[in-house]
Amino acid sequence: MLRRMLVAQGIRALPLALRMGTTGNGNIQRFNRYKSTSPTVISTECDIAQEMGIVGFIQVWNGPSDIFLHESMLGMWEECSKRKMRFAIMLDKWVAANEANPTTRDKAVCAALLNVDFQKVLQSPAYIFEKYVLEFDLKLIGVDVPSIQKLFKFPILSEGIGYSWPNAASPWPVKTLQFTNALPGMRIPSLCLQFNDAGFPLPDGVNGPMLTYENKRDMNRSVWGTGANRTIDAQGGNYFFDQIAVTPVAAKYLMLVTWDDFEEGTALLHFFSMLTGKQVK
Repeated sequence: MLRRMLVAQGIRALPLALRMGTTGNGNIQRFNRYKSTSPTVISTECDIAQEMGIVGFIQVWNGPSDIFLHESMLGMWEECSKRKMRFAIMLDKWVAANEANPTTRDKAVCAALLNVDFQKVLQSPAYIFEKYVLEFDLKLIGVDVPSIQKLFKFPILSEGIGYSWPNAASPWPVKTLQFTNALPGMRIPSLCLQFNDAGFPLPDGVNGPMLTYENKRDMNRSVWGTGANRTIDAQGGNYFFDQIAVTPVAAKYLMLVTWDDFEEGTALLHFFSMLTGKQVK
């Protein structure tokens, strides 16, 4: 369905969905109706993806110390392997963000990349042929990505260079994401429907009659508590198609941002669940 639409637009890149895989991890989130580590959930996610024409997943990963996300990553990789779907990893800044200084942060990143489970995934037939590992915000927290790259043979792709990302600091019609999609050498351009990270959790007793802690939200603040909420409006689908218009037709992969980031309002899973009639539970 999605694949046919992209081909009709001249895009023959293989669509990969960026999966957070954190639902049901015990943290305060918009909802926890299912657990991303559940084999049944993962199987249904893959059913939906395949019916939509999505060929695989790029899984966010914080390293092995995040036990829930590590299990979620391995579960999705195993299911993709069974189905001969594609798989890749995006290494998030939280692999090292809690380290005290840049030196220990570099060591934390290297330790994650040397982890036995990560290496097993990376060397598996399911992992995309080019062995790309995407890094998210590692440079922002002071990690020396170029030096780390010299230690490993697989290519580490950074935002705005190897892959594109929606930038809510430059909302529509300032086409930040569209521009980076078109940069020469962009290996994994992205498509995003919309972005809205409003809804910082409030404590018990605040915000009236809401019954659950997850639903008590300050919709004027970012979910991360870092200031005002950031928004990119879908513009009736125009934001999505503006990105397609400048996506290079020669790109081999395309990243859908995101599969299931309900906190930042980019999730596509619930739309795809509705269209395929498959409920994730």
